[in-house]
Amino acid sequence: MVLAVDELTLGLLVLAVVLTFAIGIRSTRSTPDAPPTRIANQAEPSRTRLEGETAVYRSREARNGLVRTAYDDVKTLYDAFQRGLRLSRDRPCLGTRVNMGPYVWKTYGEVQTMVDELGSGLQALGVPPGQDSMVGIYSINRMEWIVTDQVAKRRRRCRSLCMIG
Repeated sequence: MVLAVDELTLGLLVLAVVLTFAIGIRSTRSTPDAPPTRIANQAEPSRTRLEGETAVYRSREARNGLVRTAYDDVKTLYDAFQRGLRLSRDRPCLGTRVNMGPYVWKTYGEVQTMVDELGSGLQALGVPPGQDSMVGIYSINRMEWIVTDQVAKRRRRCRSLCMIG
């Protein structure tokens, strides 16, 4: 079977192949992303400076003072988790993965269940609530130490000491 192609069709076909190749090469180059704003415009130095010290820089977004909290009902990490639980009970909260595989997510509701169960377990073991109790955590970053920290922060049950190994 012989396919007859005129010069115009052949030229357009070659152009399409060349453009596809050029766009593919350009899109795979590793060029750094441009910052959303110029680096020089992101922060401004404070007006007061101690002699012999460098200036303190503040984000231009915080010209009227630093932000204390993003939300009025969030003052602590425990408050932030509770807000996430209230707004996103069935949405992903903490994820883990094994051997660089895909993440497996626990929802806010599932994490809250883990917090409740661990808190009940500590109480059953005789760990009294309050500021005089301490829970020590020595671990690499893991979901379990975040859960343990939430238990410790709940109603100021006890202080937590996190040491990452």
